[in-house]
Amino acid sequence: MRAFLSALIILALVGCNSNSVEVPVEENTVEVIVDSVPLVVEEVDSIETKVVDTVSVELKNSIPSHFSDIRDGKEYKIVKIGEQIWMSENLAFRPDSGNFWAYNDDNSNVDKYGYLYDGETAKEVCPVGWHLPSHEEWGELINFLGGEKDVAKKLKSTLNWKVNGNGTNESGFNAIAGGSLYTGKYQYIDSIGSWWTSSFFNESAYWSFDINYTIVGQGPYDIMNGIERMGTHSIAGLSVRCIKD
Repeated sequence: MRAFLSALIILALVGCNSNSVEVPVEENTVEVIVDSVPLVVEEVDSIETKVVDTVSVELKNSIPSHFSDIRDGKEYKIVKIGEQIWMSENLAFRPDSGNFWAYNDDNSNVDKYGYLYDGETAKEVCPVGWHLPSHEEWGELINFLGGEKDVAKKLKSTLNWKVNGNGTNESGFNAIAGGSLYTGKYQYIDSIGSWWTSSFFNESAYWSFDINYTIVGQGPYDIMNGIERMGTHSIAGLSVRCIKD
């Protein structure tokens, strides 16, 4: 009888020990759940990458319609013509130094026509990421629009030019006639738009481009169906159009 009881006790003890072996199985279950977490994270990462790629493709194929100058908060319309990006408004930034003027000394003209700047100030006044276009960059613009034939019409705005001089503005450049300042005299507003380039004509002058209400001009200038390019003394006051770097 004692031997029989002893055998029962031994079997009971063995049964208890076998139940305690369940712990490793629980650990294996935890390991399986933890192992699955990196798979979920990997899927999220791949989705985020696709979103970033989509955004970059959109930015390469389009440009914003406006640019905001952080110096004064003014917004400018911009346009892509060929491989160039231009402001389609005259610059109206008031710098802390240099020479610049509102047409007729009337600040109400600035919103529409921008400021007139002398040649040296014009080279420094464009915002970061933009610059005063060179003679060659103006030439690239004109060539892209078909060269001399009717290019002035393609550049000019559809309003405000005198003597039936309005253009089609099919380029989006929206050239307006902001006039100029020569030897202390304001002249030609709504008849001629004059813009600086950064390229030297000689030691005291820069190349400039004039767009006229009609074909005008005499002398050794290139006259291109309403556009003249000439050397203008740096003390004159002309408009500025900035081009993207």
